[in-house]
Amino acid sequence: NGRIDLTADYYITNTTGVIWKQNVPITNGGFDARNNFTINKNIARTRNRGLELTLNTRNVETRNFLWQSTVTFSNNKERVTDLGENASEFITNGDYTLHIGDPIRSYRAYRIGGVWQKGQETDAAVFGKQPGDLRVEIPNMHKVSDGVWEKVFPDQLNDNGNPIVQTYTAENPYSVNADDKQIIGHQSPDWSLGFQNTFTWKWFDLSVYMYTRQGQMIYYDPITWYSSSGGAFPSHFNYWTSTNPSNDFPALNSSRNWHSDEYYTSLAFVDGSFFKIKNVTLGFSLPRTACRKIGISSLRLYGTITNPLVHASSHLLKNYDPEMGGDLDFPLTKQLVFGLNLSF
Repeated sequence: NGRIDLTADYYITNTTGVIWKQNVPITNGGFDARNNFTINKNIARTRNRGLELTLNTRNVETRNFLWQSTVTFSNNKERVTDLGENASEFITNGDYTLHIGDPIRSYRAYRIGGVWQKGQETDAAVFGKQPGDLRVEIPNMHKVSDGVWEKVFPDQLNDNGNPIVQTYTAENPYSVNADDKQIIGHQSPDWSLGFQNTFTWKWFDLSVYMYTRQGQMIYYDPITWYSSSGGAFPSHFNYWTSTNPSNDFPALNSSRNWHSDEYYTSLAFVDGSFFKIKNVTLGFSLPRTACRKIGISSLRLYGTITNPLVHASSHLLKNYDPEMGGDLDFPLTKQLVFGLNLSF
């Protein structure tokens, strides 16, 4: 009887000739010694596959009670399918990296595997580290035994045509380098869901809107404020000590700042998934008979609270709204607003 309405859209979108900015070889000149001239080129292809659902429902109005709801769901899988001829495997695009098979807004960085713990001294020494230092997960590298690790180099072949394998120990340590960066996540969510409920009873109305994004990564810059050589940082930054074997932040060490490690900023890439109650509005409309008696057409009083509840999946995002995407310049605040709608 028209109480349920569902709209479903499934789509596949192939886009060719996507424009990306590329550096011009420095032999052609540059803005200065470090910044090349750039040009825009139609080089890339992308594919988007997704599902969008919108569900509207309403009950049969009984005893002056009406309940209406709207659910919106979106799931999109975005992939770069081509980067043009002779393109690099990874192309820097602003804060993101383009790589075939991954979304446009992908992050390429070192994958942090926590902190080296007590009992892992021999393994940490293979990387020139010790318990309390950050641990980086190296692609194509695996542990053979305590203090012995091997790395496979797929792009380097020996005389037999097999990939070269190198062995590393404390005497022959491995040095983390830019080649160890990998795609660790993407800024766009895997799926999102919105749920709007509106209740009306006699002269009262209540509206509640809830929203969630899942499967997105954000770059949370405040994490880089942490200095292992001392200084001010948020109290909930759970750093490693011998009695607190945290996997969040490295140990304090006045003689060594973890910012000297080229991969320290990678710790700022965190799971940005969240659930929140976006807003709640409660209103009261003066009955029409009462409005006529005082010579007006309508009168409605209401109160609205925005962002009353925010739950972030990552425990590192304490007292922070992930909907900001890691940004600090434009905070999403909690607000309480009272209003009046009057018509004559």
